[in-house]
Amino acid sequence: MIGLTTALAMTLSVTSAQPPEATSPSPLTLDQAWRQALRRHDGLVANRTRVAAARAKRREALAALLPRLSAGATYTLNDQPTTLGGSSIIVRHDIRANVAIDVPLFDGPALFERAAAEETVGVYRAQMVEEEQTVLMETARTYVTALLAERLAAAARSDVETRGELLDAANARKASGHAVELDIARAEASVHAARRKLAEADGAVADARDALSLAMGVEPGSPRALVRPVIPPASEEGASAEVRARLTGLRAEADALAESRSGAWAMHAPRLSLTGWVAGGPSTYQDPDGVSLALMLTATWKLYDGGARYARLQQVEADLGQAAALLRRAKLEVNHEVSQARRRIATNERRLVHVRAEREAATRALDLAARGFRLGKGTSLDVLNAQDAAIKAQVAQATEELELLLARLTLQRALGRLATTARRGTALPR
Repeated sequence: MIGLTTALAMTLSVTSAQPPEATSPSPLTLDQAWRQALRRHDGLVANRTRVAAARAKRREALAALLPRLSAGATYTLNDQPTTLGGSSIIVRHDIRANVAIDVPLFDGPALFERAAAEETVGVYRAQMVEEEQTVLMETARTYVTALLAERLAAAARSDVETRGELLDAANARKASGHAVELDIARAEASVHAARRKLAEADGAVADARDALSLAMGVEPGSPRALVRPVIPPASEEGASAEVRARLTGLRAEADALAESRSGAWAMHAPRLSLTGWVAGGPSTYQDPDGVSLALMLTATWKLYDGGARYARLQQVEADLGQAAALLRRAKLEVNHEVSQARRRIATNERRLVHVRAEREAATRALDLAARGFRLGKGTSLDVLNAQDAAIKAQVAQATEELELLLARLTLQRALGRLATTARRGTALPR
């Protein structure tokens, strides 16, 4: 009785000491992977910094067009004061203050520098959007690749089980005297081959998971399950590739160069400014009120600068021609990407119809071959051939389905809509 009580107490203590069953982590969706990548990608942080710097340059260019206000004060200690007829000519303590305002009336280069700085902000903002699209696409590609690797690993695992069942069936037939050693050898070889492929598939899953972690900017080894995303077909409404941020940035760059060209021409024009000046100090013979006012209109016209203006103009013209060529090339490339992505979607959809039918037929053939082998109406070779066809069809279907998903994402990227697609129903930063 004492032994039974002691054993029961030990059992209860061991049970109570066991940790609670760990809950499995929540699945990792593509939206969550996108958000993580946008938060942690260093390239996007650098682009945001460039946008902030461009805005500061724009503010600096604007300051050159605004009035400038300055103030000053002087104190002079003279050795001997001087008077004439009771009025001071020189005072011993001469304290004076002045306020001056300088208003630019016309400064052509500064005007166009301001416009070019505004366009430059647009360039960097477009580059940031384009970089964001690139990060989203790379994350989506690694996510889909990891999904495909997991589906292929699942197919390899199922293949191991099916070939194991064939080996069991061959051993059962041998026990009943209806099988030969060749059937068993073939079944054993096919099991080992399937296990080898499963090991390769598991390694591919780990590699794909690491690539996804790198794209997200997190440490590898996340156990979270992946969820197949739903990407609807791209709408044809407003489907012009002209919306690409890449093209927007190149246009803004060309516009900035055009403003710089106008600024180079404006360097030949005079600069006009109006300066007002107010000064106050002690009353003297020359200045009985102690206050003096001045207003000055200045025109400055640079007649010769050694050819620097013409050199600047030639440089801007060359840069503008290069920007126009890059913009034309980018339009062709973007339209090609859109056309290629649409053709790829159409091809994947057609192939997917046939590969699904192929898998159904291969599954039926495998079922018939397996039943025939159990009934002694076929050989293990028939089953192995049917199993090879079935697993190939299963892999082909998984590949085509995820290739179609990736093709739709690629089209969204080519149209410049991937960020919009990513934000739909998510909390991505705008």
